[in-house]
Formats: sequence, structure tokens, C-alpha cells
Amino acid sequence: VVGTERLTRLTNWADRNTCVLFGDGAGAAVLEWDESRSGILGSFIVNADDEANALSCPLSYDVVPPFDSRGVSTEASRQEDPSTSRVDEELAVREAVDAGEPQQVLRMNGPHVFKFAAEAMTEAVRQVLSRTGLTLDDIACIVPHQANERIIKYAAKKLDLPLDFFQMSIAQTGNTSAASVPMALADAYAEGRIKRGDKVILTAFGGGFTSGALVFEA
Repeated sequence: VVGTERLTRLTNWADRNTCVLFGDGAGAAVLEWDESRSGILGSFIVNADDEANALSCPLSYDVVPPFDSRGVSTEASRQEDPSTSRVDEELAVREAVDAGEPQQVLRMNGPHVFKFAAEAMTEAVRQVLSRTGLTLDDIACIVPHQANERIIKYAAKKLDLPLDFFQMSIAQTGNTSAASVPMALADAYAEGRIKRGDKVILTAFGGGFTSGALVFEA
């Protein structure tokens, strides 16, 4: 299982709402099938539409896809793709680009994303526990998406857990998005927090909006 990000390619360095938060990273885990052991005990994933486009990154296309209703079209590559213009307008990107800002960069409404993420992480943990019939007393630690320390603190408060129950790596790594959970998991193992037989929750959220959690036995 691999998670990698190179978010510096999508960062607007003039936008302090995002450029001070995101970083590059990569993490991986190896899973082995073993009939004698439990392994992954349960999972939960859900999508809640980001109707306000609070977290977005428009795509820039060099060419129009060379297809039409009849199949392959040699003319398509010489036509403007109207879908990209429509999306740019929906995301309120066109005005920013016309004013000189780069197009294919992350744009984020921080307070909106925070509100979603804090609630989503808490709910994902509760849902995955419910699905597996476990309680927090059965869990050795939680390895969360390392997006924002305040989000993790909020989840800890809502779940009535001490903050040190959560693996915290963000101070060293920043928000590496999809890479943050496997990177934090590696830190948890390196620090001796996870031992054979421990039950651990991984939880994350992201664009879309999506969120989820997984419980495994180490």
C-alpha cells in the first residue's frame, strides 16, 4: 500500500492560505496474507460532496481528448474544450487566472475544510469501531491524517481521548496529504508505539470530500 504526494508542483507560493501547509512525501506498508492472524478487522469510507468547492485544483489540459460522438476525431485537437472553461467558471478560477494567478494550483477555504475534516475524522473513527464491534478501550493508538494539529485535537476532545493517544508527526512533516498516514504509521512503529497484537486505527480525509478509517491488528 503506497501513498505519495508532490504537492509543491501544485502550490501557489503567493497564497499563504496553502503554501505554508503542504509538503512532499511518500510512505508505504507491506501487507502479508496469513490465515492464522486477523489482520484488517474492518473499514469505513464515505463521500460528502464538496458543493462549495472548498478544496480544489483545476486541471490544465494541453490537448482536447481526440474523441467525439462518432469515435476518434482528428479535428478535436484543434478545438477548444468547453468543459475546462465551464469548470474554471464554477470554481471561480477564471478571474484569478486573468489577474495573473497560476491556474493549476491548490485552492482552499481553510475554515470550511477544517469544519468538515474535524467532524469527518471523529465520525470515521466511531463508524469503524461500530462496524467491528470494538471500543476505544480495545485500541492501542490512532494514526490520523496529518493535516492540521487542531483537527486532531478536536477529534481527541470529541472522542474523550488524550492527545498522546494519537500519533503526531505533522510538526516534522507538514501536511503530506495521501502520504501522511503511511508516513505517520512508520513513525509510530519506529517509536515503539505499535506492538504485535495491538489494534490500531488509521483515519484520513481528503478532497471530494472523502473520509474513512480502518482498523487492523498488528
